[in-house]
Amino acid sequence: MTGPGSARRDLVWFLGLFVLVALGAMLALVGGFLVPARIAGLWGVSVPIAVVGNLFAGWLGARILARPLGALAPGAAWILVVVLEGMNGPGGDLVIPGSLPAAPAVARVGLIFLLSGSVAAALPATGPWRRRR
Repeated sequence: MTGPGSARRDLVWFLGLFVLVALGAMLALVGGFLVPARIAGLWGVSVPIAVVGNLFAGWLGARILARPLGALAPGAAWILVVVLEGMNGPGGDLVIPGSLPAAPAVARVGLIFLLSGSVAAALPATGPWRRRR
């Protein structure tokens, strides 16, 4: 059945999905550029941003959209942006290095950022906090 309420619900769902995808992309951009930054010289700032941000964005998507797509959308956008940040640009520049002989710790943090963020992006789709229909 279609009607004015259905069109409004579809619009709200689409806008919610758009905001979640934008949130995932912004988390990836901020985290990617903070890969070289350190907390007290020990740990990368980007790793907590990836884990906490992706868990929160996925939880928010699962609660707002009440579908697995809502939980996966920010994580999918995050993974896409992080992969693009790890690729060489036209001038040979990249944001997340795979290897850096002058600073090998930065490459390690980049790998941990990618792996931990990917796992954190997938967890909300399987978590117990999903709404049941």
